[in-house]
Amino acid sequence: MFARPLARIIFHVVEIDLTAPGINFFVTPSRDNAAQREFAADTVPGCMAQYGVQVAVNGSYFSPQKVPVPPVVYYPRVGGGADTMGISISGGDRHSEAEKGWAALCIISLRDIRITPLDCPPETQQGIAGDIQFVKHGKPYTDGLVLLKNSTKLMPRSAIAVNKDTTKLWIVVLDGRQIGYSEGVTLAELG
Repeated sequence: MFARPLARIIFHVVEIDLTAPGINFFVTPSRDNAAQREFAADTVPGCMAQYGVQVAVNGSYFSPQKVPVPPVVYYPRVGGGADTMGISISGGDRHSEAEKGWAALCIISLRDIRITPLDCPPETQQGIAGDIQFVKHGKPYTDGLVLLKNSTKLMPRSAIAVNKDTTKLWIVVLDGRQIGYSEGVTLAELG
């Protein structure tokens, strides 16, 4: 039940059939130059063009960052440096460590995809962090869940889900912080 008047919410859902031939996952690799920040910032369309992928979504949190208010004041800018927060694994190479209390999406193989409460197993090929796991076995999951600072704010949100037999994976992205277009949702509403 919504605790506020219904507002326009724009969301995007991708359902991936993990049994289809040619399916693969890819987490952006880090820069080779350790003197710079881990990654060169890019837009989702820019990342898609650079790596030739069909679907892309911002994964994990990163720093530094500034939320656009007004939209011209934001960073990092395209090409600027950014560091991931939480686990990041690309092609089996671990680029950053797990954050205490954060969940992770761990892709060991197409038949072994796990959402874990903290770290990915050593054999993980692709892995990214999320701040929390809030649904488990199709039901709201609150064991050990701390009330996050922004859990009740209207925010843009992303979620990933996998079905029990690991044949389907869903990526859900909700636009937010755009009054009159899509304000975002709370964590409870996303769940």
